[in-house]
Amino acid sequence: MKAIQELGDSIARAWLACDYADEAFPEIASRALRESALLQSTPQSELNQWFLTETYIPQQQFRDFGQPNLTLYRGHKFYIELLFWLDSTTAIHQHSFAGAFGVYRGSSLHTQYDFHCDRVISSELIVGDLAFRSSNLLKQGDVQEILPGNSYIHSLFHLDRPSITLVVRTHALSRTYPQYSYRRPGIGFDPFYKPEPFSTRLRLLEGLRNSSSEDFWDLTRELLSHCDPWMTFSLLGMAYVHEAGSAAREQLFEVARKRHGPITDMFLQSFEERNREGNIIARRQTIWDPEHRFFLALLLNLPDRRAIYQLITEKHPEADPEALVLRWISELSTA
Repeated sequence: MKAIQELGDSIARAWLACDYADEAFPEIASRALRESALLQSTPQSELNQWFLTETYIPQQQFRDFGQPNLTLYRGHKFYIELLFWLDSTTAIHQHSFAGAFGVYRGSSLHTQYDFHCDRVISSELIVGDLAFRSSNLLKQGDVQEILPGNSYIHSLFHLDRPSITLVVRTHALSRTYPQYSYRRPGIGFDPFYKPEPFSTRLRLLEGLRNSSSEDFWDLTRELLSHCDPWMTFSLLGMAYVHEAGSAAREQLFEVARKRHGPITDMFLQSFEERNREGNIIARRQTIWDPEHRFFLALLLNLPDRRAIYQLITEKHPEADPEALVLRWISELSTA
């Protein structure tokens, strides 16, 4: 497809002119996306037909990110992919690569954060303060640079179904590992860290939990008595979703407190927040109206009423934000 080839080749030429400097890539990628016919004027039907019927397409790589993810172009040290989003929401995360993304179809609420690290517990787990920085609406044609590392921490809540993003990115940059995800109020963890045999043991415990086996509580309690903080975070996170408020669950947290102290209560706060977020995200599975999704996105990501009203006013400048909120609540309550 001509538009894909032109976009990829223009990036390749510009990056070569900068001697493949990593720090130059976000600006090169964002400028190319803004000028690209692929982002600005290529119909989705044309792109669908090309991908499904073209004799040669680039080698694909399945990742659990996108619904689905399509690789459109592979260049030297970078590639271009299209990510479809139906009901998924990205975690709060940073990146181990550089690049840019543009909104090809749909719209999203884009929220950025700052993380101030107080303590590095291990390379897999850090704690500190996760602070809201800003939120803005991204619509078709908007482009955002992707900076590697913790200078760019963000999340996306996709409003339209589907929303489609076009991503230009380098391969992973080793100096930016780990690629942390974050949980409120201030926990950073490496979601790709899957040590063995712990990961397989965790899956066994999940099976015991889901089958309501009493062995789950006894064996989890035994493991917690000699786990490091990252393992404790993983075990408690799995146990938290089961039997809220039960004595057995509280015993697990007591074992963890005896071993690791106050950080256990920070873990608990993060699980409570994850539960709140999960309830909002679950509602979106049955809600397709973009305005209702917009309201859920505000509840999920913005820190207070003032910030919520400010963004509603930005999207609907002629409307009373409080009246809109009341209307949306009424509509959702009867949906």
